[in-house]
Amino acid sequence: MNPRFWILACALISGFSVVYNASAVKGTDPIAFATFKNAIAAVAVLAVILALGSWKSFAKLTKQQWIKLLAIAFVGGSIPFALFFTGLSLASSGGMASFTYRILFFFAAGFAAVFLKEKINARFAAGVALLLAANALLLSNISFGLGEALVLLATLMWAAEGLLSKQALSAIAPDVVASVRLGAGSILLFGALLLTGRADGIISGAIFGAPALLSAALLTLYVLTWYRGLARLPLSEATALLSLGGLVSVAAPALMAGSMPGLFEGASAILLLAGTMLVLGPSRLRQMADDSARILRSVPAVWKA
Repeated sequence: MNPRFWILACALISGFSVVYNASAVKGTDPIAFATFKNAIAAVAVLAVILALGSWKSFAKLTKQQWIKLLAIAFVGGSIPFALFFTGLSLASSGGMASFTYRILFFFAAGFAAVFLKEKINARFAAGVALLLAANALLLSNISFGLGEALVLLATLMWAAEGLLSKQALSAIAPDVVASVRLGAGSILLFGALLLTGRADGIISGAIFGAPALLSAALLTLYVLTWYRGLARLPLSEATALLSLGGLVSVAAPALMAGSMPGLFEGASAILLLAGTMLVLGPSRLRQMADDSARILRSVPAVWKA
């Protein structure tokens, strides 16, 4: 399958997750919440690996590859989750925190250009500028406090993790990267809870519930789609496509409130689409259109079978 379809599916999941988690984490210990949902997601990814029969991939990992995976777990699977969910619980402006997370693609593109030598041409830069403008349009209340600062730090760490993951995925299966990132990351988070005397919520089961379970399900789908797409796409392109999740983040609150998105939301959606089209360019758009048509043509044959 076209790897861009994996990222588009991930963007859909991500857009809803940001809105959902911002409300789900309220009133809980944010680090306990993140630990529990990450651990459940890690078990779910391991179940997928067992179901696909690819568990032998772990035995083939070299010492160097394990070090890379543990670095990914530390940089992307533990600390940033603690920072992000603590930031969401403290943020005075949900819109500002969401904006900070949605510009992850900007930082990731910078890291990719510097460390992976990915080429950033004028068309790509113009697309990134439109994506930034699209997200900025949604800022109705500009404030930057401790909560927003923590979300920014988490976003920078996830951008750096994208760099580490892209390098690791050249030789390691996507699901293996996802499972170690979540599994080892959860252990680190639980260790932090124990050291700070805050593990009661997990040990007693108080944090177990539908909100955390749904968040874990969303995270499972996120990593299964994200790493599959990232393995076959440049980091800068993958994260730019991921920013389309902003469309969902914009539409979801309005639809849940029973209203239609406003003028700024509509303008933001247009800029997001225009920016994404510039990032992809004509040849990649044609390829995606051809692949989509091929998939649609195969549906009647599958249905008849």
